[in-house]
This record gives sequence, C-alpha cells and structure tokens, in this order.
Amino acid sequence: MNRLHKNPSLNNSEWILLSNIVHAHDTFTTMPQICHIIERLCAPSLDMQIDETQASEIVTLLYTSMQSFISSSPDFQVLTTNEQFSLFERNLSAITVFYFVLTFSNAFSNNESKCTDLFTTIYGSEILFQAKHINKQLVDDLTIVKLILLVLAFSSNCFIVDMHENMFNDSFLHGTHRLLGSQNIYIELLWKFMIYHHDYYNSVRHFSQLMGLFLNLIKYFTIAYKNNPIYHQLVDNIFKKAKQSVMTDQNKQIQLWGRTS
Repeated sequence: MNRLHKNPSLNNSEWILLSNIVHAHDTFTTMPQICHIIERLCAPSLDMQIDETQASEIVTLLYTSMQSFISSSPDFQVLTTNEQFSLFERNLSAITVFYFVLTFSNAFSNNESKCTDLFTTIYGSEILFQAKHINKQLVDDLTIVKLILLVLAFSSNCFIVDMHENMFNDSFLHGTHRLLGSQNIYIELLWKFMIYHHDYYNSVRHFSQLMGLFLNLIKYFTIAYKNNPIYHQLVDNIFKKAKQSVMTDQNKQIQLWGRTS
C-alpha cells in the first residue's frame, strides 16, 4: 500500500480502495523499463541510429502497463471476454497516450532532443509538440492522475475511430449504463480526494482542465492513428495481442483491489 496521507473526507473502505488502486498502478508500471531503454539509447558512448523499432518497444510497454492496470480491477473482471476486449478497443489507446504525456517529462527530461526524434517516428511531430505543451499544464499530484486513468478506463468511448465493421453490434453501444456503476465509484473517490487536496474551487478548475486536455489528446491521437501508417500498424498489432491476452488470461487475472460496494 502506498503511503498516502489519510483523507479525512473518505470513509475507511474508500481509503483502502484508494490505496489499493495506487498500489495496482505502481505494481504494473513499466516506467523503470522505459527509463532503462531511453538511457541505453541516449548513452553518450552509443551512436545508435534512431528508428521506429525502439519507439515501438516503448509504446508497447506503455500499453502493457495500462492493460494490466485496468485488467486487475474487479469491475473489469466481471465483464465477459468480448466486453473486456471491447472496452480495450474503446479506451486503451487514448488512456495510453494520456499516460505517455503524463510520464513524458519524468522519463525524457535529460534526453529531450533525442527522445523527440525517437517518438516523432511513431506519433508524428504534432502530437509530440502537444505532449510537451500539455505536460506543462498538468497537475503534479500523481494520485489524481492514477485515479483519472481508471475513471477514463470505464468511459463509454475514448476512441472515435471505428476499429472494425461489427462496431455497431457491440453490446456496450446500447448498454453503456453498465459502465456507469463502475465509473461512478471511481469518479466519487477522485472527487473526494481532489476536494481534500485542492479545495472545491480548485478541484473544479483542475478537473475541467484535465478533461479538456484529454479531449484534445483524443483528437491528436486520432489524427496520428489515421495518418501515420507506422503508428496505425503498431496499434492494430497491440490490439491483436490484447485480444489474445484477454482470451488466454481469462481465468488467471490478478485482482489487486476490491469494490467499495
């Protein structure tokens, strides 16, 4: 359990839920591996040719982190296999891009120039420019970030690109209310924590800012997905592996926290 200051506005079960969510995120983070790869690529003694292979490796690690984090939620595990994969199709890419932006400065601060060259091959120059711009506007509290990632994971749709021809037969399309119960638990937890951390006025301001930034990211991600064949193929390949993983690991999923109700 992470050592967070106990929030007096949260009851005991909510405090446990908050701590376990943070623990789950930190358990599945791939940032140490990503930082190691970047340090290796940017070593002064190494004159390595930058190409999409190295960037693809890092982006795949980001997806792996977010997929594992979401999969460990009991709200995800009660879904059918088809529903689980549908949720990944709808939300995983946008959440991973958000995660990339949030971790951009931490991983790349000492090697920004080379990392920009590295990720331009995948995301394109526009989304890299926006990543730097958005990163500077985000709140510093990582607990809020980790909660928001989970709230967004149970959104009805964070991906405006139709991934397949059967999209309109998706059971979630006409039954998104099934996700609201899960999302409401996490959004209430987020809101209580933000009020404690920032007070009511600043919580409203921070939350509105974060949602606005996230919506902009969806737009830029969609452009990159449509226009960048390297990125398009990478995302498609990741989803194929995600589908296989959902089907293979259906009975082996690790649950690191429990519901509050």
